[in-house]
Amino acid sequence: IKTQSSPRCGSVILQSPVLPVMEGHDVTLSCQSKDKPSNLPAAFFKDGVFIGNESSGHMSLQRVSRSDEGLYRCQIRGHGESEPSWISVSGQEVSDSLLQPSLWTESLPLGHQVELCVFVSPSD
Repeated sequence: IKTQSSPRCGSVILQSPVLPVMEGHDVTLSCQSKDKPSNLPAAFFKDGVFIGNESSGHMSLQRVSRSDEGLYRCQIRGHGESEPSWISVSGQEVSDSLLQPSLWTESLPLGHQVELCVFVSPSD
């Protein structure tokens, strides 16, 4: 799962898959506030279009297809909204070789700046 927050480490994060999701599989998106980590109601958006409210802050995409591929974000009233997160849908298994650092760094243009914000939730 990839956790993304705003470039300034905003207060709302959207958890979504890092690797492409296989067609036909289910995906759960989770929207959380770092200020109050619990299951708050959240609105979800795909490609800038509202796709639904979820009282638990979790949205399930059932049996995804290529049409589910896109830029997702979420919003929690009174807390703000997450940065967009891209979800890819693939018709084939993703190889572990995609996780090799050299493949990721080679895909970035020279001089491209990357900002990483990390949120660590307290352990139970």
